[in-house]
Amino acid sequence: MFYNEFLSRFSVSGERVRDLSRFSLLCKALGEPQNGQRFVHIAGTNGKGSISEYIATALTAHGLKVGKFTSPYILRINERIKIDYQDIDDDILSGLLKEVEVAVKKTTADYSQFELLTAAAFIYFKRESTDIAIIETGIGGALDCTNVIKPELTVISKIDYDHCDVLGERVVDIARHKAGIIKKGVACVVSPNIKEVSDVLNAAAQAVGAAVTTVDEKALHIKEMSLFGNSFSYKGVDFNTTMGGRHQVINAVTAVEALQLLNVSQTAIKRGLNTAVLKARMQVVSSARPTIVVDGAHNPSAVVAAVELTQRLPCRKIIVFGILNNKDYSDVLGQLAKMADEFVLVDDFSPNARKTADLLTALSQFRFNKNDIHIKKTNDAIEFAKQKAQGGLVMSCGSLYLAGKVLKKLTVDN
Repeated sequence: MFYNEFLSRFSVSGERVRDLSRFSLLCKALGEPQNGQRFVHIAGTNGKGSISEYIATALTAHGLKVGKFTSPYILRINERIKIDYQDIDDDILSGLLKEVEVAVKKTTADYSQFELLTAAAFIYFKRESTDIAIIETGIGGALDCTNVIKPELTVISKIDYDHCDVLGERVVDIARHKAGIIKKGVACVVSPNIKEVSDVLNAAAQAVGAAVTTVDEKALHIKEMSLFGNSFSYKGVDFNTTMGGRHQVINAVTAVEALQLLNVSQTAIKRGLNTAVLKARMQVVSSARPTIVVDGAHNPSAVVAAVELTQRLPCRKIIVFGILNNKDYSDVLGQLAKMADEFVLVDDFSPNARKTADLLTALSQFRFNKNDIHIKKTNDAIEFAKQKAQGGLVMSCGSLYLAGKVLKKLTVDN
């Protein structure tokens, strides 16, 4: 397809930027397709994908035509641009990128793949007359190319250590980048964060006169929580989610606060939360023995959520693990080692994967039995783990790229 060939000419992230001028130049060459559209802009480290899905699903249930632009994809690049649950068609995506190609030639800048897809999404949503579109940042916020939009609402999910090579080594530095999406006079909904992060976000909002609504954890009561979903009340109203875990409760109530500001009906909010699902977010792909879960958790905070949900299960737990080079693999493995009976390590799912030798060294620091650590090819890892699980749990985690490879393999096998 043309879109694959065209995007392959550009790097994933392009040259580092210091402002939004490069992408603004591309938008200008395209006729400013982002202007005149209704947007919800979402940034954060963990949970932004799930929050986007909850909001989009509820808005659709409310009767709106909803666009959604997210990253990264799990199985195919078309997942990143959707309208009403439907991935963008191959031919439409190719056609949009041909238009973008013409604009690129006019501007002669060194764009990233992300910028090109963002531009295509803006054109698509405008051309298809979406009522509203949910736009996720890629990395950060202030300098993210999506920040050219004029949203009617911004949302910031939990902020933690990730992409430190770009955003900074301190969580407050990362928060300052994320806070860059906060706009003058535009309401902002924020998930619970540690005090240092909350202080940064509140200061940024105060500086531009943006009203902040923060999730009230005191008004949250979790009734039931499992791999297969949650039941909880928030501010006296009962909700259910299909995506399981306490982290999904927090994501859901963040979405609730956002949806209420968008004047969405309570019925649509409940339906949206109950039906929203995402690939590779503690995704139960098989509930037969053993249970198989695929999760894209790749930083310590996200892995803590996965561990919290699975460690109390009374069964053997086998972790299929692989992670990219730029991630904090030691802390992630330290969390997983608390609940794992055995590890199956992989590094062939991406050219940027951390080598299994490094993962072995890290696990030795946690005194994990070497006889319970195995190295396999990704295509063999799940089947091997199933044999070791003895009817218990197999969980793949560490990378959304690994999640995609595992899900493709499971689809082929089934």
